[in-house]
Amino acid sequence: MPESVARKRLTAIAKNATLYAACVINHSDLKKDSCLKEFLALKDCVQKAALKNDSLSLNPSNESVGSFKIEGKIIVPPGDNALENTRILIDEGAYIGIPQVDGTFVISGIPSGSYIVSVVSPLHVFEPVRVDINAKGKIRARKVNFIQPGEVVAMKYPLNFETHGIPNYFQKREVYRLTDVIMNPMFLTLLIPLALLLILPKLASQDPEMQRDLQQASNFLQPNINTPDLGDMFANFFGGPKKQKPTQQQQNQNNGANNGLLTGQQKRKNEGINKRRN
Repeated sequence: MPESVARKRLTAIAKNATLYAACVINHSDLKKDSCLKEFLALKDCVQKAALKNDSLSLNPSNESVGSFKIEGKIIVPPGDNALENTRILIDEGAYIGIPQVDGTFVISGIPSGSYIVSVVSPLHVFEPVRVDINAKGKIRARKVNFIQPGEVVAMKYPLNFETHGIPNYFQKREVYRLTDVIMNPMFLTLLIPLALLLILPKLASQDPEMQRDLQQASNFLQPNINTPDLGDMFANFFGGPKKQKPTQQQQNQNNGANNGLLTGQQKRKNEGINKRRN
């Protein structure tokens, strides 16, 4: 079907649909029957043309001045019936095209400007293409790059859309894996110290230098007898009374008193044990 004839018939269908709605509202049976008959006849003609896969352009502005056309081809695997439900969209549906049996399409009535041409199919995924049409009708095609719009990668014209995979409508169910447990942070916090406790002693027993380093580290952590008392340091700093260290004689007397106390306690303990035995 020629494109001009298709446009006229679509316009007539819209007009008759409006008249039919008005007749229904006004309850005019005579006009309603005649409009309905003509409306159904034109509708059947358009549906038959669509079933023959004639490429139609549903252009909202039919009388645009300086209109051009975008053409190309959709390439799908052989034996695939994906073209039955495939549509070509320009700027997300501003212009819609239907591919023919061999995958070719022509969308007419498009003014000059920049457009995003995409192919929508429930069985395949296609990459969109940007098409630039100047006022003289020169057409250039390039890849769509939303991250770097200034980067230009030219493409051939007429357009060729090839499949890039199958759409995934479902999310794959996750399965249990041992690596998920091992890489768990809570498990690693328990595993690493345990490994260090098992490995470091064996390494230390084999390396004398490491034994020496561990011994120095343990000595460093032990308290030093010669370390000055912090209490005395603060008392001296704030002018408090100095704590006098006991002399050797006083230390001996204290040791003797402690020994005598321990001896008396031991004697009383022994006497109590002897009494129980008697």
